[in-house]
Amino acid sequence: ALGFSAVWITPVVENASGYDYHGYHAFDFGTVDPRYESSDFTYEDLLQAAHDKDMKIVQDVVWNHTGNFGEAFLGPLFTKEYKTIHDLGSADCMKVIPNSVLAKQYPNYDNELPNEQFQLRLDCLKAHRTSSLNQNEYYHREKNMGYESSIEQQGSMAGDCVDLNTENPAVAEYTTQAYASYINRGVDSFRVDTVRHIPRLSLNMMYNNQIHNYAADAGKNNF
Repeated sequence: ALGFSAVWITPVVENASGYDYHGYHAFDFGTVDPRYESSDFTYEDLLQAAHDKDMKIVQDVVWNHTGNFGEAFLGPLFTKEYKTIHDLGSADCMKVIPNSVLAKQYPNYDNELPNEQFQLRLDCLKAHRTSSLNQNEYYHREKNMGYESSIEQQGSMAGDCVDLNTENPAVAEYTTQAYASYINRGVDSFRVDTVRHIPRLSLNMMYNNQIHNYAADAGKNNF
C-alpha cells in the first residue's frame, strides 16, 4: 500500500555461528535455514505471496566466504541438530561428522577450550597450521585480513567469515549452481554481499555470467 515494488532480504541460507542466524555465516549454500520456515509456510510461499502482489524479492547472497563451522560441500565438518525448530543456539547443536577431516586430524576436538576449537576448525578449512590440509584448495590459506591491501581478496574478513578460494573453478561451479536453485524457486534478483572481496576477473568470468546463463536457461528474468 505504501508503493514498494520490491523487498530486499538478508541471506536465507542455513547459518552456523553462535546465536545468530542472519545468513552471513553460511553452513549450507543450498538450504534455506529451517528457522525461517514453518510447516505451513516455506520460502517458496513467501516468493509466491510477493509475486501475487506484483512485488519482487531481492535475496542477499554471499559468494566469497562461509562461516567457521565449514560448509556442507566446501568444508563438511559438522552436522547441526536443532533442539527445537526455533532454537537460536548454534554452537551446542554442532556435532562433528565421524571420519571428517576434523574428526581424523583432531579426535580430541570436543575436549578443547572454545578458542582452541575455533583454531582447529580454521586449520581444517584454511590449513593455517597444517599444510597438508585443505587439499582441494576450496579456501584461501592467507591468515591475515588485509583491508585495503593486495591480500584483501584472499584473507578472511573476520573469524566467522572464512574466505573461499573464489578463483577455484570447483568453488565457483558449486556456488553458482547452489544459488541457481534460488532462481528456480522464484527469486527475482541477487544483491552480492562483499563483492569487493572477489577478484573482478573471477567475478565476471566465473560467477556473473554463469548466474545470468542459469536464469536465461530457466526462462527467468533474474537481475
